[in-house]
This record gives sequence, C-alpha cells and structure tokens, in this order.
Amino acid sequence: MKLNSHIKHLTIDAGLFVGFWLAFWLDLTGLALHQWLGVALAAAAVYHLLLHQKWVEAVSERFFGRTSAQARRYYILDVLLMAGFSLITITGLLISSWLNLALADFGLLRLLHVWSSILTAGLVVVKIALHSGWINQALHRSFGRERAGAAGGVSAGAAPRGAPRLLNAERRAFLKLVGVTGVATLIAVSRALPGAVEALAGDEAQASAASSQTVSLGGAQSSALSSGCVVRCDRGCSYPGHCRRYTDSNQNGRCDLGECV
Repeated sequence: MKLNSHIKHLTIDAGLFVGFWLAFWLDLTGLALHQWLGVALAAAAVYHLLLHQKWVEAVSERFFGRTSAQARRYYILDVLLMAGFSLITITGLLISSWLNLALADFGLLRLLHVWSSILTAGLVVVKIALHSGWINQALHRSFGRERAGAAGGVSAGAAPRGAPRLLNAERRAFLKLVGVTGVATLIAVSRALPGAVEALAGDEAQASAASSQTVSLGGAQSSALSSGCVVRCDRGCSYPGHCRRYTDSNQNGRCDLGECV
C-alpha cells in the first residue's frame, strides 16, 4: 500500500513537472493544446494539494506555534507556488482564445502570465531541491532494488567505510536530480523570455502609436494624422499563438490587424 502511494505521488509530481515544462513550448504545442494543458495542470495542482490536505491543515494550525522551521519553509514555498499557479491560470484564461475578451490591458495580462510562469518555474526547482531526498528515496523504493548494506545489512566492522559511500551516493543523487530539473527549467524559461520582452515592446509600441495619433471628433467626422493610420486591433501580437485572429500576410513579423492600413 505504501509502495502504491509512492508511485502515485511520483506520477503526479512528474506529470506536473513535465506538463509545466511542455507548456513553455508554445510553438510546439500550439495555442489550443497550450490552453488545455494549462487547465489540466491547474486541476493536477489542486489534486496534489488535496493529497496533502492533512499536512496543510496541521501546519496552518501550528504555523505560529509549535512546529519545525523546516515545515514553515515548506509551507511558505507551497503558498508561493499556489499563488503562482493561480496567477498563471487566471491570466491565461483572461487572454485565452476561448473567451476572446476585448481587453484594454491585454499586454499587461500577457506580461503577468509570462513572468508568473517564469518565477513559478524557479520555485518548482527550489521545491524539487528541498524534497530531493524524498524523491530519490521514493524512486529507489518504487523502481529500484535495495543495495546490500544500505538497509542495515552491513556488519558493524564495515559500517565506518559504508557510511561515507552512502553519503556520497546521496550527494550524487541530489546533484543529478537538481541538475537535470534545473537545466530543463532553464531551457523552458529561455523559450518564454522572448515573449516577455515582446510583451514589453508591444506595450511601448502601443503607447507610442497612441501618442502619435490625434483624432479630432466633430459630429460624424473623425480624422487621423497625416499618416492616416487606422489600427484594427491593439493587442500587439508579434507571433502566432497569442490570438486566433493573428495573420501576417506581408511576413514582417507583426499581426496585420495591428498595423496601419
């Protein structure tokens, strides 16, 4: 029963990490799959929290009382992760093609979505590092075999030599786990950084376009500046995946609906 519990927790945790990592590859998944993946990750995160509900309730009751410093650190980290996933989910739904909302602050919401994803990814790596001992132990119990001497089969005379080897093995396992997840997260985050930069550039371009246009309204007449620029969409999308109406017929890297006509 305990082994099945280890496997279940490992499967959920691994699924959350892989799914979260894959969500950064928008050009690979496409917008539709990205949105469904986000909803699935939110549901899996809630289920993960429910599995640890008793621990959460116990630490919540004793947070300012008699509880360990380690439990407080884990609790604060989990609160930050919950806030991060909540912000990712809410902003993702608001800018999704499902709702297709005409938002005045679309660029700001997109920026919050990208940066909350990046910061939450960093917190995930920290959580994996703090729980690396349990993860490696659960992996060993679930899929590996106990080594001779690791479970107390070493004689009293051999214990002093076996202890350093066991410590070195645990250190190597820690470095391997954190190294792999850390590098994978850095690769995923590198995919999101251009989107964050372009979101900032889109806001600046939109503000510049708004300041360069003067529209005088008199009765039924409205006139633009000498450029005659009319922007049909102010979302500032600069690459596919941010809006289902995105088109780029002139291949200049900007959505046609956000350019002058």
